[in-house]
Amino acid sequence: MTKKALVGLHQKNLIPGYKIALETSNYDVTLADSVDDMLLKMGVQSSTTNLDSRLNRFDLYLMDVNFGKPAIDTYGPAQTIYDKMQGTSITFIAITARLDLVINAKKAGIPCYDKLSDASKILDLLLEKA
Repeated sequence: MTKKALVGLHQKNLIPGYKIALETSNYDVTLADSVDDMLLKMGVQSSTTNLDSRLNRFDLYLMDVNFGKPAIDTYGPAQTIYDKMQGTSITFIAITARLDLVINAKKAGIPCYDKLSDASKILDLLLEKA
């Protein structure tokens, strides 16, 4: 059975590697260009609406913790998406190359990993969810 993943990464050179890993794990991958695009593809109509798990089209969400704001010290983009998923059992993984953002996101309760030093752990998480 094919599962579906929604991926939002601003570091475009990483997309092929994650896409191959996900496709190898039997995921159909949809790419998002921005946080707003992710929300649209999630079917979330407004900033005050949470994801309706009955209408959800994706089994996995993978994104840069600061998607769309690579030069800014924020985990806000991941918080926006993660908050919409509260009350669901959907897998969410945020990644970043910045240890300070990993720490701050984790303190906020967001599952976040260092895409450099935790690369094998991220891959294990992706494969375990397949």
